[in-house]
Amino acid sequence: MVVKVGGERGFLEALVGELRAAAEEEAKRVIAEAEEEAKRIVEEARAKAEALKEERRRRREEELRRRAAREAALKRLELRRRFWNELYSLAERALEAALEEACALLKSNLEYRLMYLQRGLERGVASMASPSLVVHPCSEDRWLVERLVSENWERLRKLKPGLRLTVGSPLPGCRHGFLLVSEDGRETFNAALEARRRELEQRLLTEVFKLIWGGVSG
Repeated sequence: MVVKVGGERGFLEALVGELRAAAEEEAKRVIAEAEEEAKRIVEEARAKAEALKEERRRRREEELRRRAAREAALKRLELRRRFWNELYSLAERALEAALEEACALLKSNLEYRLMYLQRGLERGVASMASPSLVVHPCSEDRWLVERLVSENWERLRKLKPGLRLTVGSPLPGCRHGFLLVSEDGRETFNAALEARRRELEQRLLTEVFKLIWGGVSG
């Protein structure tokens, strides 16, 4: 009976030993797998953190690029505005100087003044529908206008058959040129020198800018 018990105990001890060994092996395997899983989780977390960091850096760089592009566009717009403003001022000053010089020459040269007044009368008479007209000369050109109306009467009548043209009172506020008005007051032709100068200046400025803009954009 003792031997039998001893045999069973030995068997049990051997079985327990095997079970313990198997449990230890399983525990080692589980621990190893847990360690590997932990390492994988840590690596994934680190990779996600790096990716997030890279994404934030990329977004930051993209935002900086967009901001720089906006600032550059605004700067180009401002420089372009300043360029056109300066160009306009230069063209305006150049035209003003040229027209002032032309007006000064016209005022000082009797032949040029007569030519200007005669062409103005012919254009005014031809452009107006009414045959009944009154010409109001500027203060310093009254005698020249009266002379031209008298000397060129037949020529003016050919431009407008049935023409009735009288010389009216001097036009206040101007020295050279004239204002042609229909008797009913509905039509006017302004040939006062300063008015024509301003009109010509604006028209030439417009034409100059069309040429400049076409050259730049082309």
